[in-house]
Amino acid sequence: MHKSFEKIKWEDLYSYWRKATKDHLYIVNRNPSPYKRAVKTNSQNRIYTYHWVRNDKIDDAVNCINCMAELPVDRRNPLADERIMRAADLMVQSKSDEERAAIWIWIFCSSLENAKLPYPNGLYIDYVAGKAREYLQEHFQEWIFRYHHRFPRLFVDSKLLSKVKFERYSVIIDFALMNAYMLCKEYAIVLFDSESEKKEPPFSYRDLRKG
Repeated sequence: MHKSFEKIKWEDLYSYWRKATKDHLYIVNRNPSPYKRAVKTNSQNRIYTYHWVRNDKIDDAVNCINCMAELPVDRRNPLADERIMRAADLMVQSKSDEERAAIWIWIFCSSLENAKLPYPNGLYIDYVAGKAREYLQEHFQEWIFRYHHRFPRLFVDSKLLSKVKFERYSVIIDFALMNAYMLCKEYAIVLFDSESEKKEPPFSYRDLRKG
């Protein structure tokens, strides 16, 4: 393993992230303020879900969910991908810039698991992902990490990553940051709620945090 990875700690990764986002990239550290959209359902079950949606497609997404609500229960799945819903929910329940940095890095790296990157790039990405995950495990429920999470889009092409030498962890953080920045510019987190007049989430809504 390259010497810059031998004794790396989460504190090292976050220190670099914090410095890199100090100026115009601060957008990735902002506490999410989800758009709220009322949706319809003909079921007794309340629709209450966070999702990433392109800024110019929010109204279309509302119409999509309303249409899905008219389908039989076994075919109804708002915007289809629960992995994206979990990632959005995780971001919404974050409480600090450091937690959001770890989420951005962890999901970005874990999204590259099947990218077939050449050795040792895949190993280095897994190592950085592991450090971010270790930090998140101190704050979030353990069951969360048994599932795959993903962003609605990966802006960094795996073909590009296969040509880059990851001789420093900062290179991986830079790519994760680039992906986070593009997501923040093109996508928004939206809360779809079929009972939007209620202030509290339904009883079935899961608290992802520990304690």
